Amino acid sequence: MFNFMFNFKRLLPSSLLPLTVLAIPQGLVVPRAIAQRSVSPIAQTPLSWQGVVNSILSNKEPEPREPRAPGSGRSGGSRPANLCWITPTDTVWNSRPQLVWLGNFRAVGVRLEGTETLLWRSVAPAGNRLHRLEYGGTPLEPGKTYEWVFFFNGNSNSPLLGVPFQMVDVSQQTAINTDLAKLDAESQTQKHSVETMALHRANFFAQRQLKADALQEVFSVKNPSAQLQQVAQDIEAEICQSK
Repeated sequence: MFNFMFNFKRLLPSSLLPLTVLAIPQGLVVPRAIAQRSVSPIAQTPLSWQGVVNSILSNKEPEPREPRAPGSGRSGGSRPANLCWITPTDTVWNSRPQLVWLGNFRAVGVRLEGTETLLWRSVAPAGNRLHRLEYGGTPLEPGKTYEWVFFFNGNSNSPLLGVPFQMVDVSQQTAINTDLAKLDAESQTQKHSVETMALHRANFFAQRQLKADALQEVFSVKNPSAQLQQVAQDIEAEICQSK
């Protein structure tokens, strides 16, 4: 009986393991893969903001481009030297992304790439060195490419620069929603603080190479610890030195 079970296990493809054993003969050793319980969505090794940020910054992204008027082959303008966009860029999951940037230009908007109609427009409060605004328009749709545009001031209608970003497709969004709900539920069970929950979410997105969503977790904590404040400054320095 033991030889039969052993050989049968070897013939099975790895995708069918671990097996569910309903009755185990006395004296039979249970394979470790069968005995293991399901793995928690919370990371089994201790996380640190620095470790997660290193993972985030290792994911390179396409260079943003000048905005183009629909039907035109010309760019919308020259790139301002005193402007650094941090997020969102590249591929994005959050249908209401947070816009984070550094510079003197406070007026921003979001539109579908290739169109002139703004879906949302706002002006960041004066007096801040680092600007943060949550997109407040209609939730962005999966699979579509949008453009985050900057204006010279609140009265200007011609954008100076456009930063494109693409939303994940429907299947990716559904899978991420399911996995993220499990992660958040376990964080609540373990009574994580707001910042610890953000850390786990940032790691979750970094593992899936969703840099913008991971960065959003870093900058969304309202009362960050001294460590997280330093991490945010390090991210700003690392990203903006190249722009």
